[in-house]
Amino acid sequence: MSGREEIEHLKVRVAFSEVGGTRIELISPSSGDHELMQHLKEQGEGLHHIAFKVRDIKQSLEELNKMGIRLAEGRPKGKGHGGKEIAFLNQDDTNGVLIELCQEKRQKPRGG
Repeated sequence: MSGREEIEHLKVRVAFSEVGGTRIELISPSSGDHELMQHLKEQGEGLHHIAFKVRDIKQSLEELNKMGIRLAEGRPKGKGHGGKEIAFLNQDDTNGVLIELCQEKRQKPRGG
């Protein structure tokens, strides 16, 4: 693993590794009442979702909305690991596949 992080507000622990230009993340609920617990009980361990890095999450979501693809829970999820902006798409609109969009944390411009 190349890194680990606990994301308290999402109640998950994440471990990740870079493999051939692709990041593999292992996610574990850090709370017994987490929404992933039901998924684990019903589906067991395995693939949960696929994430795509986007340059501008707001613009990407607007374009997807125009195509009839909605957000899961009707809203972006907020900050993920490393301060990334994240949002999940509604599985009813993506053939049952849970898809996450993530935008790298924007760097503040250097003053001077």
